[in-house]
Amino acid sequence: MYVGDSQLVLKHAVTWEIGDQVVLASTSRSQKENEEFNITSVSNDGRTIGITPPVKYRHISLVQTIAGRIIETRAEVGLLTRNVVVEGSENDEWTESIPECPDGFDPGIFAVQTCFQGRYGKATASEQFGSQIMLNPKMPSEGLVIGRLSYIEVRKAGQAFGLGTSKSLFYCTSPI
Repeated sequence: MYVGDSQLVLKHAVTWEIGDQVVLASTSRSQKENEEFNITSVSNDGRTIGITPPVKYRHISLVQTIAGRIIETRAEVGLLTRNVVVEGSENDEWTESIPECPDGFDPGIFAVQTCFQGRYGKATASEQFGSQIMLNPKMPSEGLVIGRLSYIEVRKAGQAFGLGTSKSLFYCTSPI
């Protein structure tokens, strides 16, 4: 890729669409040369995409044979507008209405629960069950799991009657 180019030629075909946003990774030592573009066209074979604005930095794309091995050096291109959705189901048998708790309800952790799950307002039973994201340790004896989730949307999530595990810690580094 050269400065001023307005097309990216990809190694593999994609199903991206006009209006999607992509990122082109830097191939220099500077991460400041990552670039974001809007797709203006996609070829019929899905391997050439038109972009705007034009490329600002030089990006390497070459194939070399070194010591009998083929080495490819290319900039990575990623789709930014893809959204991964984790969504729980909503079953008809869970659509009963749950009345709100009476005035004076004590929501304290050790208080005697006098209404269903301490709901402060009217709710639907399906709001009590949903998706969960679970990460399992590679080494169970250590009990340590590190996971990174980015650009995800979570809908109809969580489980009634319980909190997360005692050894879980979740950091959100981007809005979900």
